[in-house]
Amino acid sequence: MKQHGIRWARRGGYPEYPRGGERGFPYEPEQDHPLLILSAGIPRPGYTFKEFVETLEGARDGKAVVHQFHGVPEGEHPWVHVPRETFERFMDHLHEYNYQVIALRDLDKYVDSDIEPEDPMAIVESRRKLERQ
Repeated sequence: MKQHGIRWARRGGYPEYPRGGERGFPYEPEQDHPLLILSAGIPRPGYTFKEFVETLEGARDGKAVVHQFHGVPEGEHPWVHVPRETFERFMDHLHEYNYQVIALRDLDKYVDSDIEPEDPMAIVESRRKLERQ
């Protein structure tokens, strides 16, 4: 991917949490590979405002929270959409509390994508162990 100029990529949540899960972990620069950025939240019809706010709490100490929205609404695949009213409430919250929202490509302003972990799956294993405790 890097050979084609791609510096950042989101990979979803698997294997840190099972498919169908809606909550993951924040992106940790220098721990997570820049081409394997985990979704901290995958809002779907059942994703609550409380879950959204709790997921945002991970955006601290140099970490970034990635929310993976599939559609607002996404009529062809309703199991992955977020109702418009819910999405608007999420966006209002981000605005009210002055969250900085950026596209993955804008991470270049904050993180060096050339810094890659030696073992990209080490953080995955670390998180799996934490989940089992």
